[in-house]
Amino acid sequence: MPQRPGAGRPFRYCQDNDGACIKAARNKRQRDRNAPGLTGQIARAWEIVERLEQVADTLADALAAELTPAGVEKQVAAVRAEAAAHIAAAHTERQAAREEADA
Repeated sequence: MPQRPGAGRPFRYCQDNDGACIKAARNKRQRDRNAPGLTGQIARAWEIVERLEQVADTLADALAAELTPAGVEKQVAAVRAEAAAHIAAAHTERQAAREEADA
C-alpha cells in the first residue's frame, strides 16, 4: 500500500470501503486462530500484535496529553499546590509546638 512520507505509522490495510480490508483480515485471522500448526500460531501472533498496537496508541495519546505545555503546567501547578499544603501544615505544627513550649 503506498505511503506518504512522514505521515506517522504506516498503514497496513487499505483505507477505503469503510474498513473492509481490515475487517476481512481480522475475520480471516479469527477463522485461522484455531487451525493447527503454523497457520494458527501466526493468526494468534497477529492478534497479539493488534492488541499491542491498541495499547501503544492509548499510551501515546496519554503521553501526548501529558507532555503538552498545558499538561506540564497542570502537573507543575498540582505539585506546587501539594508543596504549599505541606508547608502550611509544617507552619501549623511549628506554631502549635511553640505554643505548647510557652505554656
